[in-house]
Amino acid sequence: MVYENKMEIVIDKEKVIREDIYDYDEMIEYLDNLFAEEGCVKISDSMYAGRWEIFGVLTNFLANSGWFPDCVKIWRLYELKNVTDNPSDDDYYVEDFLEEYYKDMRNRKAGADICNKEYI
Repeated sequence: MVYENKMEIVIDKEKVIREDIYDYDEMIEYLDNLFAEEGCVKISDSMYAGRWEIFGVLTNFLANSGWFPDCVKIWRLYELKNVTDNPSDDDYYVEDFLEEYYKDMRNRKAGADICNKEYI
């Protein structure tokens, strides 16, 4: 089966176990249920297939959750460039959402720092 859009999510299991704040298995079950409720299909241990616009909604939701950004190790969106019968990894555009998330957080902090300075 060819999937036009895929999202890869790998939770940092070692960190979750070490910090002992969340239950790893419950996190995976939560993600599986969340994606399934939105019509996505789990195609491997760390990969979901679904519609691009649904991934956009889920990305915003997860980025603003308290636990997800601190626990995710890999978070990528794969978008098929051209539909082929047997696409390889090279046939997908890849966007690293984790990298984008941290870049956005740095920009927000920089903006907040600028706004908090007093100018005479």
